[in-house]
Amino acid sequence: MNKRWTGLASAALIAGLLAGCGGGSESGSGSPEASGSQGAESPSQAAGEIQEVRVFHFMVDIAEPFNAMTAEFEKEHPDIKIVNDIVGGSADWKSDLKTRFAAGQGPDIFAVDGPSMLSLWQSRIVDLSGEPWAEHALPFAKEAATLDGKLFGMPYNLQGFGLVYNKDLFEKAGITELPKTLSELEAAAEKLQAAGITPFGNGYGEWWILGMQQMNIAFAQQDDPDQFLQDLTTGTAAMKGNPIFEDYKKFLDLTLKYGYANPLTTDYKTQETLLANGEVAMIHQGDWAEMPLRQMNPDLGNIGLMPVPINDDAERMDRLEVGTPMFWAVNKDSKAIEAAKTFMDWMVSSETGKKYLAKDFQFIPAYDNIPADGLSSLSQEVVKYSQAGKTVPWSFNQWPDGTYNEFYALVQGYVANKLDYDLVLEKMDEAWKNLSQK
Repeated sequence: MNKRWTGLASAALIAGLLAGCGGGSESGSGSPEASGSQGAESPSQAAGEIQEVRVFHFMVDIAEPFNAMTAEFEKEHPDIKIVNDIVGGSADWKSDLKTRFAAGQGPDIFAVDGPSMLSLWQSRIVDLSGEPWAEHALPFAKEAATLDGKLFGMPYNLQGFGLVYNKDLFEKAGITELPKTLSELEAAAEKLQAAGITPFGNGYGEWWILGMQQMNIAFAQQDDPDQFLQDLTTGTAAMKGNPIFEDYKKFLDLTLKYGYANPLTTDYKTQETLLANGEVAMIHQGDWAEMPLRQMNPDLGNIGLMPVPINDDAERMDRLEVGTPMFWAVNKDSKAIEAAKTFMDWMVSSETGKKYLAKDFQFIPAYDNIPADGLSSLSQEVVKYSQAGKTVPWSFNQWPDGTYNEFYALVQGYVANKLDYDLVLEKMDEAWKNLSQK
């Protein structure tokens, strides 16, 4: 476990970035140790031969511009063909990836979402320590991808999540100050409801919203998130009886009390549609949501991103969850390792690749040589909180493999009124113990 992974997005790092620069699946033009070799790379490429590089990731929100970016790469590198396999949304992309490797169809480049997953796949991926982009990657982002002193993942961008809210609907309901405590959030929900506006659109039909991102806040708000994870593993701490997990229950109950109907059948797309159409005022999402929201409704108006308050400690609750969402890894058994490295470096070193990352994808770059201007309003909120040092970590990237689904099923049971919350936490403790020993 990389203990320093949670020291993310400090003011100095983000300021340096800015100052230094002035479900479903789509395709484009087992276990990690299971057999999945594609054969060793050929010593040389025959003249005129086109190498195919298969790229696997979960960023469905940018599927169209990502395909356009790879087409631009192919124009500049006619000897390399990029084939994009994009699996995300409601689909379990991690299981899909394992299945591909088990079937001997592992991609050449694939996404991993943090230290735990990198560690799981370490024996199957290439050491990238000497790649040219590494000198420009932000230090904390590289730390999160470093195992045994070697860099195994290429960081791509920074992201933040919390409550995406419609500023115009807040104004309509007479909400003049952003709620920073649970009590203030409930007061805001009451005002919205009184104005005929449904406060929350809960996408609890998605495992990653309920079982991963939203649950993260109960871990991230611990006094020492890293130590808490270690104590869970050694059995010296528990979720059951922990005050912060009790606080999370109050927030969850609030979203259900003032939420749109049928939360367990509401998926990501439906959740975003509700906000885009003005049917709800808030959804639990991140800065990546802005592009699809504005595609759904170009006249959406003003939206913002605020932290998730789970108790009434205003200073502590006024911190946004910020982290590095993914890293690119290279399959060590790929036949196209050098071509894969060329594409990866081009994505963050060429002017075209930089433009797509910062402007077309509206991502916050994890590199000091890529301008961070022209960001969307939600991404600007992430930068603002990061510059102010008001962030908490993405703890979920250090959870044992399989935890997300276990947590999701249990919390789903609570939302459906089938499980008592104390029993949910007891079962979550058991799941952690079992999965951390694998």
